[in-house]
Amino acid sequence: MKLEYLINYIVRIANLEYERSGLITSAMVLTEEDIRRELHKWIVYFGGSEAVGCVRLSLNECDFSVAYLSVLPEFRRQGIGTKLYQIAEQKAIEQGGCVGWVMLRKDLEVNQKFFEKMGYKFHSVADPQGIYLYYKKAVKT
Repeated sequence: MKLEYLINYIVRIANLEYERSGLITSAMVLTEEDIRRELHKWIVYFGGSEAVGCVRLSLNECDFSVAYLSVLPEFRRQGIGTKLYQIAEQKAIEQGGCVGWVMLRKDLEVNQKFFEKMGYKFHSVADPQGIYLYYKKAVKT
């Protein structure tokens, strides 16, 4: 099975609860072609032989961003999201990253709390409508 298919599957299933509640997130419009174009940026977490989580890491000089951090619902609350984030952060540091960025929906407080636990602090509103927020973290290199 192609990796881009697995990533797309994880992201879509992980975001179904938002879709069911009427929220539209950027993850819902992500396509396999989008993933294929940036496949080198994706980190996939395997539980045994099964892909159960993923995250996309982008690096631009000192700044890095994580996006689409997703864990299949039946594998949540096992620390997989934390592990995925830590792997991404370590990889960013190894490649010269020193400031982490994440853009989160204002109405998804659970995601804000997760990244606050990872050391992120609110930085600014990301869009004129106030739907998205930027969070920032300086990392030790």
